[in-house]
Amino acid sequence: MKRVFTAAALAQFASADANEWQDRGLGQLAASKNNDLGTTACKGLDVRSWQPTGGSLANATTIQIDDSIDWRDRILCGFYVTAGGAAFLPGGASDYDFRAGVAAPSYFHGYTGIGAYSNLGTGAAVSNGNRPLSGAGAFRSYCVEVNPAFSVWLWVDPTTGSLNLYNQFGATIYPHLLILATGDTGKR
Repeated sequence: MKRVFTAAALAQFASADANEWQDRGLGQLAASKNNDLGTTACKGLDVRSWQPTGGSLANATTIQIDDSIDWRDRILCGFYVTAGGAAFLPGGASDYDFRAGVAAPSYFHGYTGIGAYSNLGTGAAVSNGNRPLSGAGAFRSYCVEVNPAFSVWLWVDPTTGSLNLYNQFGATIYPHLLILATGDTGKR
């Protein structure tokens, strides 16, 4: 969001400023009728644009994307691309041609639940070489496959609530993500 006005310490702001802030802000409300998510759930919308520092993510590797909020119990959607190399990502030497070599851009949609484990029977943590799983066993686990062709998953750490990405493509990837997340659904 762009700044609407600059506030000074102890200064009050006018209702016109508050109204303009609301008009420009990105917000979300749950639907008011016949909605299983209820009228108090899913308020607010968090948006992140992300690419890895250094531009790449090695195979069988997980990386933390964000830990500024608790990502558990949210509905995620967004877009995923893998560039042809780090140079094509924003900030790279060839970023003027960002779409060059982009393979299989995809839309994703999923639910983070209580987080992800790498073993539904033991509740083992996700780690390099041990990808997140979705399913139920002794432990319930949730992850969002962001690109089936590339075997890449978003997952949430069940103990910290941080959002992470796991690459099981079989090679290094050069990912860029645009992620939209609802507020807590109140379901888990």
